[in-house]
Amino acid sequence: LEPLDYYYSTISTLSSLVDSTMKEELQVKFYYPLIRFIKRPSFEDCELLDLYYRKEQPYLLFTRIGEEENNQVLRRIYQSEIDTISAGQLESLFRTAVYETRYQKMEPGMNFIGVDGTTYFYKIPGAAGKIWSPQKESVMWDLTEITSEIIEWVKKEEPIFFDESLVARIEKLKEDLVQKP
Repeated sequence: LEPLDYYYSTISTLSSLVDSTMKEELQVKFYYPLIRFIKRPSFEDCELLDLYYRKEQPYLLFTRIGEEENNQVLRRIYQSEIDTISAGQLESLFRTAVYETRYQKMEPGMNFIGVDGTTYFYKIPGAAGKIWSPQKESVMWDLTEITSEIIEWVKKEEPIFFDESLVARIEKLKEDLVQKP
């Protein structure tokens, strides 16, 4: 991930919009999300994944996705409970990813300017990072793939528990993120 100045960025604007909409649509007062993921394709609506904690209930994940139906883009909110251990794994993955942000080195002939693709934002309280269209089979690709899988689980609106294979993938990815040059 590359560092992101949160207060002067797209994620700040999107987050403000999402926070107010979530409170309105769900009619529930939440604490600030422990993590936030935004997938922002160039020509489509964004996807969102938040992890919240409420004292009276387990962790909850919400995602708001633009889905096309009858030539209209609908925004839907899905929610799933997640057990405390799985929530801790997910939060730890995001913290590791964001804490390991660094600017990419410009190699001769490289060009980071693009208009088509997807930008992925990862945010924890006080810090954020982003990656634009990561290369397949890279560490950043693995990070976006795990996050996308979790979004798909949330869309089923069933309780979420990470199995041993996902926990192993997350732990390996955290190691890879720390070792990434």
